[in-house]
Amino acid sequence: QTLRKGWTILSKKADTQAARMGVISPFKSLMIPTIFGPMNFDKMNGSWPNLSHPMHQFYMAAYGQIPHDNFPNPISETVEELVDFEAIANSDLDVFVNAINGRTGKHVVFGHDALDSSAIAASANLRYMMPPVVIDGDEYYDGGYVYNPYFLPLTEHSDGITDVLAIMVNPTDQEEVFVSPGRNEQMLNAQVFSSGAYENLRRLSDRRPDIHVHRIQKHVPEEFGASSKFNLDMEFLELLHDRGYEIADQWLAENKHKLGQQSSFDIEDFTDAEYSLGR
Repeated sequence: QTLRKGWTILSKKADTQAARMGVISPFKSLMIPTIFGPMNFDKMNGSWPNLSHPMHQFYMAAYGQIPHDNFPNPISETVEELVDFEAIANSDLDVFVNAINGRTGKHVVFGHDALDSSAIAASANLRYMMPPVVIDGDEYYDGGYVYNPYFLPLTEHSDGITDVLAIMVNPTDQEEVFVSPGRNEQMLNAQVFSSGAYENLRRLSDRRPDIHVHRIQKHVPEEFGASSKFNLDMEFLELLHDRGYEIADQWLAENKHKLGQQSSFDIEDFTDAEYSLGR
């Protein structure tokens, strides 16, 4: 219920942000009237197939004109409204989020008393899409640019944990290759953003071989281009919600019996290089 409330709030905030930024916004659809009727120019559905697309370039050019100082971070505001951080800090629950320090390039793990709405916003901050997140004088941005998620805290805070389930929102295995420049960019983006996660999952497995490793991922239809990650239309969020349940149910039907018993994903085989040496 809290997650649904949060996504609903963000969807409504995206409307406000789109209005403040003008018609070009990375967070909402663009319904353009044409002689053939309204056409959806939403980035995520392929109308902005790659970073060289004129619509994307137009937005990037306008980004520097956005008054960030007077532009509240929608994620920080939403999380502040929904989450009781004092209760988390006083509980036995360990919660960690990851971000990159923009000045040092260092990966930073926020937890315990340092975990607040700013840390959450930092961990989800895409530098050219949102206002900067500043903590103690330094700007932070999404840990996915280097490592995300960062599994190693589990090596120190994992008493009683038997399994780790990685839900990959950037699937690396796709059913086709080299179909179009936009699709190729989408797949490359997924592989780059997932590489740190797999590396950290391998390090976790090496340090704690007693923890079973699992992975959920699903082929992404071509119509959901890389830009669909910025689509906060409620109808699209509902579609992702329903599809997520379908994928999770399928995974449970195939792998539930392995939980607590064995890994269903061979992280060593996945991360080991394949050698092609000829004769």
